[in-house]
This record gives sequence, C-alpha cells and structure tokens, in this order.
Amino acid sequence: MPVVQQEPKQPAPATKTRSKPEAAPSVPLSEEEKAWKKTQSSGDLKSYLNFLRTYPTSPSAPLAQTKIDELGEQAMWESTRESVEAKVWENFLAAYPDSKQAPTVRDKLTRFRAEQMAWDAIQDSSDPKAFRDFLKAYPDGRFAAQARQRAIR
Repeated sequence: MPVVQQEPKQPAPATKTRSKPEAAPSVPLSEEEKAWKKTQSSGDLKSYLNFLRTYPTSPSAPLAQTKIDELGEQAMWESTRESVEAKVWENFLAAYPDSKQAPTVRDKLTRFRAEQMAWDAIQDSSDPKAFRDFLKAYPDGRFAAQARQRAIR
C-alpha cells in the first residue's frame, strides 16, 4: 500500500470578536460654535448680522454672509413687491440686479414710466377723448381717477 503523506495540520483561524467601537470623546463646543448653531436655528436676519459682527473671521462667516444676502433680499422684496413708487423699485434693482425678482421689478418700472409719459403728454389737454384713450391703456393706473374726471368734460 502506498504511503499517503498527510499534510501538516494548520491551526484553526482565530475567531475575531467584534467589540463595539468606542465612542469618540465629546468635545465641548466653543462659544463661537454655540453661537453659530443658535444663529442657524433662529434663521432670522438679525441673528446672522449679530453673528457676523461678533465673529467676522469665523469659518462660518462666509455662510453667514450668504444667508444675510438671501434674507436681506427677501426682506427688501417684501417691502418692494406692493410698492407703487419707482424709487423703491430702482433701489431694489440697484441692490439686487441679479435677483430672481429683478425681471418683475424691471417690468413694473417700465410700465410705471410708460404710464407717466402718457400722462405727461395729455395732462394739460382739454380733449376728453385723450383721457378716454388714456383710460383704455391704464384703467387702474395712478392717474385713472383724474383721467375719469377729465374724460367726461
């Protein structure tokens, strides 16, 4: 009978026991980090302005400035949206020329100026038809009440 060589026995692989990873020790937040978290949770313009004033060199300062810009634009838009004054619209466009609301404001400003020019052209007229024509173009305009009075003369 042939001799069969047996291979030497390999030791059984060691079983690894999985231990729970140790939690990283918690590092207390700095005053700046606490202030940033509080600012973010408030979400208001005043808080971001105060944070940036207090921590102008913070790593979070660029994010704070971005948020200030967004909130400032939003606040200005809220006060501009219903305005009937060209100067208010011009101020908005000067501050936020690339705003998503800029096309709307430009349109309002264009219509405002066109109405003003049309009114300036007829305001001294004594022809009621001129005022009726004006009312057809600007029935709810700033000068509509005056035009109605003069259209019936």
